[in-house]
Amino acid sequence: EPRFLDENDLKVRNEFLTADKIIPTLSFTSQTHPNAVYTSRLIDTKNILNSYTSIDTT
Repeated sequence: EPRFLDENDLKVRNEFLTADKIIPTLSFTSQTHPNAVYTSRLIDTKNILNSYTSIDTT
């Protein structure tokens, strides 16, 4: 059954639509520490899952 938006729903919806128009105009600069080393690596999620499931929860 379709649900109609009440006044509060419409207000929130309009605020999101307004924000969607503003966001692309904003600038964002990311700062990094000059001595920091950033690396990416794969995480073995099976080990995490095995460790988690082996914890005694009783």
